[in-house]
Amino acid sequence: MLRTQEQALRLYYASMGEAELLHAAQNRSSFIALAQRLLTEELERRHLTSAPEVAHEAQSEPSLGLFRFAGRLRHAFHHHP
Repeated sequence: MLRTQEQALRLYYASMGEAELLHAAQNRSSFIALAQRLLTEELERRHLTSAPEVAHEAQSEPSLGLFRFAGRLRHAFHHHP
């Protein structure tokens, strides 16, 4: 299971644009350890530096990040054996 989760996260981070990746990095402390590590690796691979985490006020609209993630995973697993 861990291997599949790691592959999914790697594909997800690799599919993100730079702005999206940097935005995710602002919230990395809320991610599981594996997600934090892989996010850091992707940032380093792209030679991006993230700003320190900042507290975000509650948003009035729910984030679409999870829906985008699910769509990317579905796409990735249908196109990768």
